[in-house]
Amino acid sequence: MTTSRTSDENLRAEVRRADEELVAEPVSPRTVYRWGVAGALGVLTVFLAYRAVLLVTDILVQVLIAVFIAVSLDPAVRWLIQRRVRRGQAVAIILFAFVVVLGVFLLAFLPPLIRQGNRLVGDTSTACARTHRACAAWKTGSTCRRASRTSPARYRRSSATRPCRSASGSSARCCPPC
Repeated sequence: MTTSRTSDENLRAEVRRADEELVAEPVSPRTVYRWGVAGALGVLTVFLAYRAVLLVTDILVQVLIAVFIAVSLDPAVRWLIQRRVRRGQAVAIILFAFVVVLGVFLLAFLPPLIRQGNRLVGDTSTACARTHRACAAWKTGSTCRRASRTSPARYRRSSATRPCRSASGSSARCCPPC
């Protein structure tokens, strides 16, 4: 017990001396400068690491896709190797088959997707023009058959209501341009 008391007392005395030394020593501009430089270097390191990740992101995505394809096609290559086909030839056969399947897939799905994309672009411009006509009719208070059919009753306006105003109170367009 006496050794634990003396070690506790020694520890407390040591901590008290260290605290007194810290209190007696003021923070110098040199210490503040060192901490500032250390903090700035830390921020610079994080920024440079972020930029490095951004630079290699495209490459990493390509590598991950290549690894996925290689791992996916490896069982087929092993199957051909078991059938006494050399590895290089097996890889060439599987790669050729993969390219053919990918080409057939693209030929089957790309033309309809392109047609639908073209229709979407055409329909969007038509719908935008229709929306502008309805908005203009709504602003003027005229009852446009198309505007009254497509807009809910709470948005229909009569000529007796006030003009459209934005949240700031200034006159603004009721519908944004497409």
